[in-house]
Amino acid sequence: MGRRAFRCCTCKDGQNCFDRATSAYGSEWRVDETLTRLIGDGSVPPLIVVGIDNAGADRTHEYTFEVDPRDGGGDGTAYADLVLQAIMPFVEREYRVQTGPAHTFIGGSSLGALVSLEIARRHPGVFSGLLVMSPALWWDNQTTIEDVAQDPAGLVGTRVWIDIGTHEVVPLAPPGSMDPQNQLAVDEARRLDAVLRRAGIEEKLTVDEGAQHNEIAWAKRFPAAVVYLFAR
Repeated sequence: MGRRAFRCCTCKDGQNCFDRATSAYGSEWRVDETLTRLIGDGSVPPLIVVGIDNAGADRTHEYTFEVDPRDGGGDGTAYADLVLQAIMPFVEREYRVQTGPAHTFIGGSSLGALVSLEIARRHPGVFSGLLVMSPALWWDNQTTIEDVAQDPAGLVGTRVWIDIGTHEVVPLAPPGSMDPQNQLAVDEARRLDAVLRRAGIEEKLTVDEGAQHNEIAWAKRFPAAVVYLFAR
């Protein structure tokens, strides 16, 4: 049989994507249920999602390229090599997926979103879509935003979904109020969005009122995100 028209999306924190029983944090993104519905009704083309489990206690190390003075990290290059040189070739060899940037996407949430953004930027021409949910842009004093602003060329040709909740950092802030830490997270997302827009990169920012930093919020926003990324 020849290749079928499957596209491929690589998702960080993979143990949280499909099954609550295996989730590291007790909830899931409901990726399988959502895509079954969206593919079935023609909202998105046939695709597969490859969920890559995080390394548990070493998650901050594998999901960051820069060393944060408070939290360490900095092993993102090794993780990018794993994704690009081992996992992607394996998937392309073992499954009937279309290859090339037009059919290849990457994404995640929090630090998973941060590392996905950096992998795409540092390896241009590999991905055409980027899912950036609740990105941990605070890492190393917002270095990633500065890096994208100075050198956005690696993201040219990608379509970028960015989202953020208004209760990401202080989840129990009073309704209708904006805690300064929550406001900072929203401002960081808006700043990244503005940087991409100025560079002529196709982007969409969603600010989710009242949403916290968890899988429940990401599962809620995932349908709109995947429809946006695959609406070519």
